[in-house]
Amino acid sequence: MAKNKQIVADAPLAEIYKKWFESNDTNYIFHVGKTGSGKTYSAVQRLKKAGSGVYLAPLRLLAWQVYDELNEANYPCRLLTGEEEIENKDALFTSSTIEMLDYNSFHETVIIDEAFMVADVDRGKSWLKAILTVKAKEVNIITSFESLNLLKKVLTIAKRKFEVIEYKMLQSFKFTDAAFLIKKDIPDRGVFVTFSRTDVLLNKMKFEQLGKKVSVLYGNLPPEVKKKQIQSFIQGENQIMVCTDVIGMGLNVPCDYIVFLQIEKYDGSGTRKLNSTEIKQISGRTGRYGLSSVNSFVSALTMKEVNYLKQTYNQNADIDTAIFGFDYDIFTALPKDSSISDRISFFSNVNIIPSQAKSIIKKEALAKYYDIALLLVRYKFELKTQWIFLTAPMKQNNKEYFSELIGNFYHYQILKRPIFTATTGDAKYLEDLISQFELYLSLSRSLPYEVDEKSKVVASKEVVINELQRVLLDRRLSSQKKCKLCTSMLSIQYPYNYCNYCFQNKVKYSDYGY
Repeated sequence: MAKNKQIVADAPLAEIYKKWFESNDTNYIFHVGKTGSGKTYSAVQRLKKAGSGVYLAPLRLLAWQVYDELNEANYPCRLLTGEEEIENKDALFTSSTIEMLDYNSFHETVIIDEAFMVADVDRGKSWLKAILTVKAKEVNIITSFESLNLLKKVLTIAKRKFEVIEYKMLQSFKFTDAAFLIKKDIPDRGVFVTFSRTDVLLNKMKFEQLGKKVSVLYGNLPPEVKKKQIQSFIQGENQIMVCTDVIGMGLNVPCDYIVFLQIEKYDGSGTRKLNSTEIKQISGRTGRYGLSSVNSFVSALTMKEVNYLKQTYNQNADIDTAIFGFDYDIFTALPKDSSISDRISFFSNVNIIPSQAKSIIKKEALAKYYDIALLLVRYKFELKTQWIFLTAPMKQNNKEYFSELIGNFYHYQILKRPIFTATTGDAKYLEDLISQFELYLSLSRSLPYEVDEKSKVVASKEVVINELQRVLLDRRLSSQKKCKLCTSMLSIQYPYNYCNYCFQNKVKYSDYGY
């Protein structure tokens, strides 16, 4: 299929996406304010008052948080994420990750949280689709000032009616006049932010050498472990927290101060300084009414970094682009004998975004789909199965298992659980194992599995989660990890799972074919 040549969608496909931008009777309400201004609280109160509805979260941990809050307040709620489902026979509410939204049902009230994520290159498509296509009487969109103009333009193009409610911070924080000095008598209830798992664990050890008990948070931790780490911090069992920017995604903790251990992060293509939105999201974890000291502050390790944080925080850099996603209707639009790669390329070339929206809506990047397509190319699956695999939560730490799972499913028509030899090991090994379990559980929602096998996965996951929590609480947390093959010790900062000898002599040719 020729690239960069725009293709006009056929009538049925064009009609599907035309409806995305048509007017409807839904009442949209923007809840806009800085982090900690009470906008989420107000939206949840509207949800409760409505008597039924759905809360859509950017993280499983936030879905858990609202699920717990509603049930504890006697508003029966179910939980739904890609990996778990907790039913409640009396449920009138659902708390879920945004990707799990039921688009076929009509909802009384819907909350779309952290809607600035509409610009996220990996997941933004889920926010745009939810905003434009959810069937509801009322949609509450919680967002930042930086994304408000973009979202208003999207709804205006779609001829939707909306109102805007602005919130002011009930409490605030200040940036320090001096750099933060790390020493033995640092106060409790502090959150220290860095931008890699390795740096989180190394700093955990440094703070423990100062006599502090430390909670940790980073992206690869499963939500169950994150929840336990947060609870240890909330209850005062651990005095400080070291984390990545995952803390900025709406998590509520009793934090009196934030210290940026770094102000640069790797974003997938290069290392860059934090932008205004990121600094606001992270800094907003302190200075929160009812959770933080009235003397809350934000700092860094040098005054140059403090000044950068302060200046950038005060900038208003508007988010100007929303992400439109590849979906099943587009994937199945070509004839049945079309290759997966052709179907992916078709999305690049088909003209389905309205002309008046092209300046503010762009299509998602497709590299991840091509990556998975390479694993599928040798197998002949029906279209639905291809799509399930193509949209599976594959990560670098479960890719090897995913490839094996695809082959096994082709031959046996049933999901095969991960095979492992131990439920103990270093943190990295345990995280990778949990990632495999979660991939299996996610696919088991759509593909055949053996009940006993799934039960074993659920039980094993719980064992490994508890072991990972124990490892993270261990004050002797190792600064080393083991090679996956020969078990020789490697530095925690070494970026690969195999030592150089094993990779060159045992892995390179057999697993990668070059």
